[in-house]
Amino acid sequence: MNIIERTPKERAIHQAGVSGFPPRHLALMNDGRPMTPSQRKAINQIAPMIKVGGVIVISGNYGTGKTALASWLGYEWNLRGYSRGSGKCLYWTVHDLLRSQKSWFKDQNKPEPFEKARECGLLIVDELDSTNDSIFDQRELRQLIDWRYNRIKPTLFMTNLPPEQIAGAMDASTLDRVMDGGGLIEIKGESMRGV
Repeated sequence: MNIIERTPKERAIHQAGVSGFPPRHLALMNDGRPMTPSQRKAINQIAPMIKVGGVIVISGNYGTGKTALASWLGYEWNLRGYSRGSGKCLYWTVHDLLRSQKSWFKDQNKPEPFEKARECGLLIVDELDSTNDSIFDQRELRQLIDWRYNRIKPTLFMTNLPPEQIAGAMDASTLDRVMDGGGLIEIKGESMRGV
């Protein structure tokens, strides 16, 4: 039998129960910490919002490390005990969450994705701007955000849209929830991909 040897960081991530994150994003960080000054500044802004159950939107150009930052936050949530009694952190892209939910309607023998998204401790949803949401999809996402907001469960969205365009991508009630205990955080800089 072959035993896969994990590094201490990989063991910690596995034990923390981080699920759904693209594995390469955790590997991009130095010693499990965000790399850039903009990421470090964002962590300092986001951490208190997560602790009070806020709805947070992270905005930034492609490749500026939004998903890596979110992966680190999920790792910290699960490993450092923020989740004690609150449930694990789950990660989806908007497209995968909506697709999984639609697939569930055809085969309800597996857990409902939106139920998992409602109940998890910290929900991280990536690529908010990459889908042409139907009215049904928009309503489902809004109801998910409302449910979590009303139960003070932290929710983190990532988008490539600049801050001035986010109002056009989210409805007024969702933006209102973002401003109440959460916030809009911009990660600045050029793409780190291929560097």
